[in-house]
Amino acid sequence: MEKGFNTKRKLKRLPLTEQVYNALKEGIISGKWQIGDKLPSENELAEYFGVNRLTVRGALQKLNILGIVETRVGEGTFVLSFDFRKYISEVTEFTLQPEDENDIREFRRLFEIEAVRLAIEKGTEKELAVLKKLAEECDELCKRLTESYTDQSFDKEYFMDSVNADLDFHYQIFKMSHNTLYINCFNLARESIHRYILARFERAYNHFAYNYFEKGGTVLEYKRFEHMLIYNYIKEKDFEGCKKIYIKHDSSWFA
Repeated sequence: MEKGFNTKRKLKRLPLTEQVYNALKEGIISGKWQIGDKLPSENELAEYFGVNRLTVRGALQKLNILGIVETRVGEGTFVLSFDFRKYISEVTEFTLQPEDENDIREFRRLFEIEAVRLAIEKGTEKELAVLKKLAEECDELCKRLTESYTDQSFDKEYFMDSVNADLDFHYQIFKMSHNTLYINCFNLARESIHRYILARFERAYNHFAYNYFEKGGTVLEYKRFEHMLIYNYIKEKDFEGCKKIYIKHDSSWFA
């Protein structure tokens, strides 16, 4: 039999499909099968687990749905490089609801401020240089968004570019935390935050434009320099200063 298992194993308690799925997942996580490896055939797995092929097929289908493996017709089933963000993006499309907006805001305040503290402690000079570049990109996009204002509306494409740049900037801060769980938490929330901002933008596109017109540009002008302020506070290792910016950011019209 192909690598991964060398003795027979009897399954008990949980539904058989679930047990086979868990066993295969465990084998992949533990490294018995590496990325690109071919799993044993359905017949071999059925014999090993003492189940029928339909049970094995059900377990493999679940792994396929999660993007952990890929079954190729006439070739077999192969282990994939699992894309956490792609999986979360698909799940978020079905789970994010309008009533979750406060949860997202609270999540950002809790996790992002702590990520800043860790970034100040652990971030490298190279990572800080990347953060500066992203801050400059955010500021430039916000400037273009401001200049696109016409007939009491903004350029939608510039707004979406600004949202994406903003998320990339904050993701870099999470990466600078050097905490895998924090990075995964951001990836878990990233699509929710992205959809949340865009949803609010779609609902209130003209409203934001009108407010900008009445306020004489103060909202966007502050937003334009916000990322560089955060970068400078992190560079100077000023956690309290950075925290104040985040709290103000949380109450801004982009939040």
